[in-house]
Amino acid sequence: MTLSDAIALLSSLGACVAAIAAFLTIREMATQRRLSYRPEIILSGTTLEATTGAPYARNLPIRWLSDAKQTDDQRTQTERMRFGIPLVNIGPAAAKRIEIRWSFPIEETTTKINRICELADIPDRIEYRNGNVFCHSELAGIWGSIWRNQEHQAIDFVLPAAIQGEPTLLHLPDAYISLTSALVYFSMSSKAQEVPDLPLLQCQLSFSDIADEPRSLRYTISIEIVACSPQAESMSFHAIIDCMRQL
Repeated sequence: MTLSDAIALLSSLGACVAAIAAFLTIREMATQRRLSYRPEIILSGTTLEATTGAPYARNLPIRWLSDAKQTDDQRTQTERMRFGIPLVNIGPAAAKRIEIRWSFPIEETTTKINRICELADIPDRIEYRNGNVFCHSELAGIWGSIWRNQEHQAIDFVLPAAIQGEPTLLHLPDAYISLTSALVYFSMSSKAQEVPDLPLLQCQLSFSDIADEPRSLRYTISIEIVACSPQAESMSFHAIIDCMRQL
């Protein structure tokens, strides 16, 4: 190999290395660009104060409010539209077309409540049929909750937290609040006055970024009672709500 051939070979190798470096740089820039418009949604844990006060539910601690700091508008919204947990977009870009799907062991919870009533000689019963929950009770009131219309929710968009400021409130399903309140009430109204284990609530989140790339997350929401006032006509309890992301 002559000197000129060696120089040509080294030049070709140098050009290949430069081309590979340029390719890697462009790929890294493309990755950073994609990340720059990728939202990151989280559900934040909070605290809960449950009291009586709903006229249709009589003695049930069905009025759920957050102990966490809220603006006046948020507290008014929570009281009017049921209890909500904070949903925050900690990513750099907006999330759009957020679809929420809820699930929890509704039939198992209903059966558990009726079993507690039966063992405590309480004549009340809660019925679940055709996707609806019904209660006709002297103690717990007369009410119904249409679960099949609560399994899905939708939010148009959520801006990044740095822009939006206050979190979006993700309202828990009425059927879950009603049955959980009934479970606490009848458990604490029985002779044993046991604090029950509350059902886990599953939340499936699906959304898109501004490039219409779909994403999906799953959270398990648990409620742990930390204090309870078991008076039958003015029952209340305080609880901690934890939102655990499932991998």
